[in-house]
Amino acid sequence: MTPENPYEDFFESNGNQPNRKDTGKETPQNFSKEENIFEENIHDKRFKNSRESLDQVLDSLQLFQKKATSFSKLLSETRAIQHKVVSRFSRLFLTNQKDPDKKSLAGERAYYRVLTKKFINIIEPMKALTEVHLQTVKLFNKDIDEDYYSIDKEDHQIKRERKQAIEGINLQRSILADAAADLSILTNALIATEKRMSRYVDIGNYNNISSSELKLLTAQREELTSGKSHQFRYEIFDINIIDKTVLQLGGYQKETSKQYLSKLLDAFQARS
Repeated sequence: MTPENPYEDFFESNGNQPNRKDTGKETPQNFSKEENIFEENIHDKRFKNSRESLDQVLDSLQLFQKKATSFSKLLSETRAIQHKVVSRFSRLFLTNQKDPDKKSLAGERAYYRVLTKKFINIIEPMKALTEVHLQTVKLFNKDIDEDYYSIDKEDHQIKRERKQAIEGINLQRSILADAAADLSILTNALIATEKRMSRYVDIGNYNNISSSELKLLTAQREELTSGKSHQFRYEIFDINIIDKTVLQLGGYQKETSKQYLSKLLDAFQARS
Protein backbone atom coordinates (compact mmCIF):
# COMPACT_ATOMS: atom_id res chain seq x y z
CA MET A 1 0.00 0.00 0.00
CA THR A 2 1.16 3.56 -0.64
CA PRO A 3 2.61 5.00 2.57
CA GLU A 4 1.38 8.24 4.10
CA ASN A 5 2.91 11.43 2.78
CA PRO A 6 6.07 12.01 4.85
CA TYR A 7 5.95 15.72 4.08
CA GLU A 8 2.39 16.27 5.29
CA ASP A 9 3.57 18.27 8.30
CA PHE A 10 5.12 20.91 6.03
CA PHE A 11 1.80 21.88 4.44
CA GLU A 12 -1.48 23.21 5.68
CA SER A 13 -4.67 21.19 5.28
CA ASN A 14 -5.65 23.27 2.23
CA GLY A 15 -2.44 22.25 0.45
CA ASN A 16 -0.79 25.70 0.63
CA GLN A 17 2.53 26.45 2.25
CA PRO A 18 2.27 27.80 5.79
CA ASN A 19 2.23 31.57 6.12
CA ARG A 20 5.50 32.53 7.74
CA LYS A 21 4.79 36.30 7.77
CA ASP A 22 3.06 36.21 11.13
CA THR A 23 6.14 34.61 12.72
CA GLY A 24 8.27 37.57 11.87
CA LYS A 25 11.59 37.33 10.13
CA GLU A 26 12.64 33.76 9.48
CA THR A 27 15.65 32.82 11.54
CA PRO A 28 18.33 30.26 10.83
CA GLN A 29 17.02 28.36 13.83
CA ASN A 30 13.62 27.89 12.12
CA PHE A 31 15.22 26.52 8.96
CA SER A 32 17.46 24.26 11.01
CA LYS A 33 14.50 22.77 12.81
CA GLU A 34 12.66 21.99 9.57
CA GLU A 35 15.79 20.51 8.02
CA ASN A 36 16.23 18.27 11.03
CA ILE A 37 12.67 17.01 10.66
CA PHE A 38 13.31 16.32 6.99
CA GLU A 39 16.52 14.45 7.81
CA GLU A 40 14.71 12.30 10.38
CA ASN A 41 11.98 11.43 7.87
CA ILE A 42 14.22 10.69 4.91
CA HIS A 43 16.22 8.18 6.97
CA ASP A 44 13.11 6.55 8.41
CA LYS A 45 12.77 3.00 7.01
CA ARG A 46 9.03 3.56 6.58
CA PHE A 47 9.70 6.06 3.82
CA LYS A 48 12.44 4.20 1.97
CA ASN A 49 10.18 1.63 0.32
CA SER A 50 7.53 3.59 -1.51
CA ARG A 51 6.79 0.85 -4.04
CA GLU A 52 3.24 -0.41 -4.13
CA SER A 53 2.49 -3.88 -2.83
CA LEU A 54 1.20 -5.08 -6.18
CA ASP A 55 4.43 -4.01 -7.88
CA GLN A 56 6.42 -5.83 -5.22
CA VAL A 57 4.42 -9.01 -5.79
CA LEU A 58 5.02 -8.81 -9.54
CA ASP A 59 8.75 -8.32 -8.90
CA SER A 60 8.74 -11.36 -6.63
CA LEU A 61 7.08 -13.39 -9.36
CA GLN A 62 9.85 -12.38 -11.74
CA LEU A 63 12.49 -13.43 -9.21
CA PHE A 64 10.85 -16.83 -8.78
CA GLN A 65 10.58 -17.33 -12.52
CA LYS A 66 14.24 -16.50 -12.99
CA LYS A 67 15.27 -19.06 -10.38
CA ALA A 68 12.71 -21.60 -11.62
CA THR A 69 14.14 -21.63 -15.14
CA SER A 70 17.20 -23.63 -14.14
CA PHE A 71 15.15 -25.62 -11.63
CA SER A 72 12.66 -26.80 -14.24
CA LYS A 73 15.57 -27.83 -16.45
CA LEU A 74 16.95 -29.81 -13.51
CA LEU A 75 13.62 -31.66 -13.17
CA SER A 76 13.77 -32.54 -16.85
CA GLU A 77 17.34 -33.84 -16.61
CA THR A 78 16.59 -35.82 -13.43
CA ARG A 79 14.00 -37.94 -15.30
CA ALA A 80 12.43 -39.13 -12.05
CA ILE A 81 9.61 -40.82 -13.95
CA GLN A 82 12.08 -43.48 -15.08
CA HIS A 83 12.40 -44.57 -11.46
CA LYS A 84 8.68 -44.90 -10.83
CA VAL A 85 7.87 -48.12 -9.03
CA VAL A 86 5.40 -50.28 -10.96
CA SER A 87 4.37 -53.88 -10.61
CA ARG A 88 5.96 -56.56 -12.78
CA PHE A 89 2.58 -57.13 -14.41
CA SER A 90 2.22 -53.44 -15.34
CA ARG A 91 5.79 -53.38 -16.63
CA LEU A 92 4.83 -55.86 -19.33
CA PHE A 93 2.56 -53.20 -20.89
CA LEU A 94 4.81 -50.18 -20.33
CA THR A 95 7.64 -50.26 -22.81
CA ASN A 96 9.46 -47.31 -21.17
CA GLN A 97 9.67 -49.03 -17.78
CA LYS A 98 12.72 -51.19 -17.13
CA ASP A 99 13.15 -53.76 -14.41
CA PRO A 100 15.03 -51.92 -11.61
CA ASP A 101 16.51 -55.16 -10.25
CA LYS A 102 20.31 -54.74 -10.51
CA LYS A 103 21.00 -58.48 -9.98
CA SER A 104 23.70 -57.82 -7.36
CA LEU A 105 24.19 -55.99 -4.10
CA ALA A 106 26.85 -53.78 -5.67
CA GLY A 107 24.39 -52.79 -8.39
CA GLU A 108 21.69 -51.99 -5.84
CA ARG A 109 24.12 -49.91 -3.78
CA ALA A 110 25.10 -47.87 -6.83
CA TYR A 111 21.44 -47.38 -7.80
CA TYR A 112 20.62 -46.33 -4.24
CA ARG A 113 23.34 -43.66 -4.33
CA VAL A 114 22.02 -42.31 -7.64
CA LEU A 115 18.48 -42.04 -6.27
CA THR A 116 19.73 -40.32 -3.11
CA LYS A 117 21.76 -37.79 -5.06
CA LYS A 118 18.82 -36.98 -7.33
CA PHE A 119 16.58 -36.47 -4.30
CA ILE A 120 19.02 -34.03 -2.68
CA ASN A 121 19.57 -32.19 -5.97
CA ILE A 122 15.83 -31.45 -6.11
CA ILE A 123 14.90 -30.74 -2.50
CA GLU A 124 17.60 -28.14 -1.83
CA PRO A 125 16.70 -25.67 -4.63
CA MET A 126 13.03 -26.48 -4.10
CA LYS A 127 13.27 -25.22 -0.53
CA ALA A 128 14.90 -21.98 -1.73
CA LEU A 129 12.11 -21.49 -4.29
CA THR A 130 9.48 -22.15 -1.64
CA GLU A 131 10.94 -19.35 0.50
CA VAL A 132 10.42 -16.91 -2.40
CA HIS A 133 6.93 -18.33 -2.93
CA LEU A 134 6.10 -17.88 0.76
CA GLN A 135 7.09 -14.21 0.77
CA THR A 136 5.04 -13.61 -2.38
CA VAL A 137 1.93 -15.22 -0.92
CA LYS A 138 2.33 -13.41 2.40
CA LEU A 139 2.50 -10.02 0.70
CA PHE A 140 -0.39 -10.80 -1.63
CA ASN A 141 -2.63 -12.00 1.20
CA LYS A 142 -1.69 -9.04 3.40
CA ASP A 143 -2.28 -6.17 0.99
CA ILE A 144 -3.94 -7.23 -2.25
CA ASP A 145 -7.62 -8.03 -2.07
CA GLU A 146 -10.48 -7.24 -4.43
CA ASP A 147 -10.67 -3.71 -3.00
CA TYR A 148 -6.99 -2.95 -3.63
CA TYR A 149 -6.57 0.69 -4.60
CA SER A 150 -3.74 2.63 -6.19
CA ILE A 151 -3.46 6.38 -6.67
CA ASP A 152 -1.13 5.83 -9.63
CA LYS A 153 -3.05 3.13 -11.53
CA GLU A 154 -6.46 2.96 -13.10
CA ASP A 155 -8.91 0.26 -12.11
CA HIS A 156 -8.51 -1.75 -15.30
CA GLN A 157 -4.73 -1.85 -14.83
CA ILE A 158 -5.08 -3.00 -11.22
CA LYS A 159 -7.52 -5.71 -12.31
CA ARG A 160 -5.15 -6.91 -15.02
CA GLU A 161 -2.08 -6.94 -12.76
CA ARG A 162 -3.98 -8.61 -9.91
CA LYS A 163 -5.03 -11.38 -12.29
CA GLN A 164 -1.43 -11.64 -13.46
CA ALA A 165 -0.31 -12.02 -9.84
CA ILE A 166 -2.84 -14.79 -9.15
CA GLU A 167 -1.80 -16.67 -12.28
CA GLY A 168 1.86 -16.27 -11.32
CA ILE A 169 1.27 -17.65 -7.82
CA ASN A 170 -0.66 -20.59 -9.26
CA LEU A 171 2.21 -21.27 -11.67
CA GLN A 172 4.59 -21.31 -8.73
CA ARG A 173 2.40 -23.85 -6.96
CA SER A 174 2.29 -25.99 -10.09
CA ILE A 175 6.09 -26.00 -10.43
CA LEU A 176 6.54 -26.89 -6.77
CA ALA A 177 3.91 -29.62 -7.14
CA ASP A 178 5.91 -31.13 -10.02
CA ALA A 179 8.98 -31.18 -7.80
CA ALA A 180 7.07 -32.78 -4.92
CA ALA A 181 5.79 -35.47 -7.28
CA ASP A 182 9.35 -36.25 -8.39
CA LEU A 183 10.50 -36.46 -4.77
CA SER A 184 7.66 -38.87 -4.07
CA ILE A 185 8.72 -41.07 -7.00
CA LEU A 186 12.33 -41.10 -5.83
CA THR A 187 11.24 -41.91 -2.26
CA ASN A 188 9.27 -44.94 -3.42
CA ALA A 189 12.21 -46.05 -5.58
CA LEU A 190 14.55 -45.87 -2.59
CA ILE A 191 12.15 -47.92 -0.46
CA ALA A 192 11.83 -50.52 -3.21
CA THR A 193 15.62 -50.71 -3.48
CA GLU A 194 15.88 -51.32 0.26
CA LYS A 195 13.46 -54.23 -0.08
CA ARG A 196 15.56 -55.76 -2.85
CA MET A 197 18.72 -55.24 -0.79
CA SER A 198 17.11 -57.16 2.09
CA ARG A 199 17.48 -60.31 -0.01
CA TYR A 200 21.24 -60.03 0.53
CA VAL A 201 21.11 -59.83 4.33
CA ASP A 202 23.50 -62.40 5.84
CA ILE A 203 23.69 -64.61 2.76
CA GLY A 204 27.41 -65.03 3.37
CA ASN A 205 29.09 -64.28 0.04
CA TYR A 206 30.48 -61.15 -1.63
CA ASN A 207 26.92 -59.85 -1.94
CA ASN A 208 26.49 -59.95 1.83
CA ILE A 209 25.01 -57.01 3.77
CA SER A 210 24.42 -57.06 7.49
CA SER A 211 21.00 -56.40 8.97
CA SER A 212 22.50 -53.56 10.98
CA GLU A 213 23.85 -51.78 7.91
CA LEU A 214 20.55 -52.03 6.09
CA LYS A 215 18.67 -50.69 9.12
CA LEU A 216 21.07 -47.74 9.29
CA LEU A 217 20.66 -47.01 5.57
CA THR A 218 16.89 -47.09 6.00
CA ALA A 219 16.98 -44.74 9.01
CA GLN A 220 19.16 -42.25 7.13
CA ARG A 221 16.90 -42.44 4.11
CA GLU A 222 13.83 -41.78 6.25
CA GLU A 223 15.50 -38.66 7.66
CA LEU A 224 16.08 -37.47 4.10
CA THR A 225 12.82 -38.40 2.39
CA SER A 226 10.65 -37.15 5.26
CA GLY A 227 12.21 -33.72 4.80
CA LYS A 228 13.60 -33.75 8.31
CA SER A 229 17.21 -33.48 7.13
CA HIS A 230 16.40 -30.20 5.38
CA GLN A 231 13.71 -29.00 7.83
CA PHE A 232 11.31 -28.78 4.92
CA ARG A 233 7.85 -30.33 4.60
CA TYR A 234 7.82 -30.55 0.82
CA GLU A 235 4.81 -32.89 0.79
CA ILE A 236 2.42 -29.95 1.23
CA PHE A 237 2.83 -29.41 -2.52
CA ASP A 238 1.99 -33.01 -3.38
CA ILE A 239 -1.38 -32.60 -5.12
CA ASN A 240 -3.29 -34.79 -7.52
CA ILE A 241 -3.26 -34.38 -11.28
CA ILE A 242 -6.70 -32.76 -11.35
CA ASP A 243 -5.78 -30.01 -8.92
CA LYS A 244 -2.51 -29.47 -10.78
CA THR A 245 -4.42 -29.01 -14.03
CA VAL A 246 -6.75 -26.50 -12.37
CA LEU A 247 -3.75 -24.49 -11.21
CA GLN A 248 -2.22 -24.51 -14.67
CA LEU A 249 -5.51 -23.21 -16.09
CA GLY A 250 -5.54 -20.34 -13.61
CA GLY A 251 -8.18 -21.68 -11.25
CA TYR A 252 -8.33 -20.88 -7.56
CA GLN A 253 -7.11 -23.29 -4.93
CA LYS A 254 -9.77 -25.16 -2.99
CA GLU A 255 -8.62 -23.99 0.43
CA THR A 256 -8.74 -20.35 1.43
CA SER A 257 -5.67 -18.19 1.04
CA LYS A 258 -5.33 -18.07 4.82
CA GLN A 259 -5.31 -21.87 5.06
CA TYR A 260 -2.76 -22.15 2.26
CA LEU A 261 -0.48 -19.57 3.89
CA SER A 262 -0.68 -21.55 7.13
CA LYS A 263 0.46 -24.67 5.26
CA LEU A 264 3.35 -22.75 3.71
CA LEU A 265 4.52 -21.51 7.11
CA ASP A 266 4.24 -25.05 8.42
CA ALA A 267 6.53 -26.27 5.62
CA PHE A 268 9.48 -24.62 7.39
CA GLN A 269 8.66 -25.72 10.91
CA ALA A 270 11.11 -28.04 12.64
CA ARG A 271 10.09 -31.68 12.40
CA SER A 272 10.11 -33.95 15.41
